Amino acid sequence: MKAWISILAIPAALFAQDILQRKPMPADANPTFEVATIKPSAPDEHNFGSGVSPAGRFTAHNTSLRYLMVLAWGVHPRQIEGGPPWFESERFDIVAQPDREGSPGKQQLMAMLQKLLADRFQLRIHREEKDLAAYAITVGRQGSRLTPSAGDSSGLPTSELDGRGSLKARNMTMAEFAEGLQGVVLDRPVIDRTGLSGRFDFTLNWAPDEFQFPNRPANAARPDTDATLPDLFKAFEDQLGLKLESTKAPVEMLVIDHAEKPSAN
Repeated sequence: MKAWISILAIPAALFAQDILQRKPMPADANPTFEVATIKPSAPDEHNFGSGVSPAGRFTAHNTSLRYLMVLAWGVHPRQIEGGPPWFESERFDIVAQPDREGSPGKQQLMAMLQKLLADRFQLRIHREEKDLAAYAITVGRQGSRLTPSAGDSSGLPTSELDGRGSLKARNMTMAEFAEGLQGVVLDRPVIDRTGLSGRFDFTLNWAPDEFQFPNRPANAARPDTDATLPDLFKAFEDQLGLKLESTKAPVEMLVIDHAEKPSAN
């Protein structure tokens, strides 16, 4: 059994259901969650994640307010400042149904999540800019080894991410890859500097270090990894033809002015 799995619904979080089963929501739609159930998670739960069904229903399991903000704004956790004492420690299970039919696009889903957090968590924020340590993705000396995707160029990406260091991505842009890495895997924001356009299919396998997967619940044991696999930086070069490099860059910060625990329902 996998000790920790994150299955996420949007590029900022790296997973979507089979896009072939989805009926897209109209691009000009401005949806909101018509019904949303939010309950405290079981205290002994280890796994966490989120997803969107083909019909557009959003579910989140064992997720903190910080993690929900990562999903809603596509930022790295370090780009969020402030917050009450329970901001990271309290975990919630959420089931939310949009007010119209169809599967939302990335921006539609993020907008719905922002509305949900404002309504149910009474979340209020303002924005600032700050220089932060970050990672940049660039193309390696030998060129990219990515395979162009035959999937729907306007659809959501599909992927599976395992906390032991396994990623299977389909129909994914490099910007979405960067968002997923910063949302789940790495301890810094990630910037796409590849200059590669289009969507790609790829697989990445590596041995995570102790600084990776920082969003896992505190009570979750670190899963066993394959010691024969390379570290993430080496895997980037050997398997993808890309480089992951340390840098520093100005990034937008989300500063929390107010937040409240939602009433259980």
